[in-house]
Amino acid sequence: MSALDHDAIWEKSRAVVRRAITARDQGQFGDFCLWCAVSLELLGKAVLSGIHPSLIADPQDVDSIFLACGKPLTANPKTITAKTVFGRIQKLSGTFGKVEFDFCMLMMQRRNADLHSGDLPFANLNPGSWAPRFWTVAELMLQAGGRTLADWVGAAEARRATALIQQAATVRQQVVEARLETSRAYFARNYPEESDQTQIRKLSFSGQLTPSSEFGHLLGDATITETCPACGCTGRLSGEKVGEDEPNENNYNWDAGVVTITAHFAPSAFRCGVCKMRLDGQEELTHVGMTDNFELEEEQEFEIEEPYLNE
Repeated sequence: MSALDHDAIWEKSRAVVRRAITARDQGQFGDFCLWCAVSLELLGKAVLSGIHPSLIADPQDVDSIFLACGKPLTANPKTITAKTVFGRIQKLSGTFGKVEFDFCMLMMQRRNADLHSGDLPFANLNPGSWAPRFWTVAELMLQAGGRTLADWVGAAEARRATALIQQAATVRQQVVEARLETSRAYFARNYPEESDQTQIRKLSFSGQLTPSSEFGHLLGDATITETCPACGCTGRLSGEKVGEDEPNENNYNWDAGVVTITAHFAPSAFRCGVCKMRLDGQEELTHVGMTDNFELEEEQEFEIEEPYLNE
C-alpha cells in the first residue's frame, strides 16, 4: 500500500477526526478546531484517491505520478495543495459549491496560521459558530465519495453531527424567512402602488436590474434569470459549472472553428437588484426551491489537427 492509496488516506482521515473528537470531549476546543481542519483536507484527498490516486499526485512531480499509477519510484510522494483538493471536490459534487469551498479555505488559513506562526486562530473561536458547517461540508464530501458520516466517525457520533446539521438548518431557514420578510417590506415601501409593482417587474424581466457585481465573490461561472421569491421581480441565479455533454457531429461549425456544447451548472447564489434579496449557498437556496441544476449552451473553439504522415 502506497501513501497515495485510498485506504491509507481514508484511515488517516478517520484517525485525525477521531483525534479532533477526543479533544472536544476533553474540553480542548482549540485542538478540536485544529484537527477538524486537518481532517478536512485528508478527507478530500481520500475522496479523490478513491477515484484514482493520480487525482492527488503533484502533477509537477513525475515520481509521484508514477507512484499513483502503481510504479513505486518514490516512497515520499508530493500531493496537490488543499485549494486544488477542494476545487476538485467542487467539480465532482453538485452540492459542494462556492460557499463550502470558501469555508474549507478559511479553515485551511486558520490551520496554517496555527501550525506555522505564533498566532492562535482557534483559541477563542466558538465551535458552535462553525462546527455545524464543518459537519455539513464533511457530509457533502463523503457523499461525493459514496460514503456517510457513520462510515467516517461511527454511528453514535454521526447522530450527534446530524443533530447539529439539522439544528443549523432550522436556524438557516429562520434567517431566510426573516430576509424574505425584510425584502418584501422593502419592495412594498418603494413600490406601494400595484401599477408601480407591475412596471418594475416588467423592467426587471431581462435581469438587467441585477448586475453581476451584486454577487461579489460568489459570482459563479454563469448566471441565469430567476423569479425572486420575495418580490416576484426577475433576479439572477449564479451557478458553478459541474460538467458538460459530449458534442456530436452536428454541434461542430467547421467553417467558424467552434463547437456548441451543453454545459451543466449547480446553483450557488441568488440576487435580486430590486428588493435586495440575497441567498447564499445550497442550504439557503433549498429553502426557496432553487437547487435544480440548469443548462446553458456554450461555444468553444477547437483546432483541426493536420494529419501526421510518417513517410
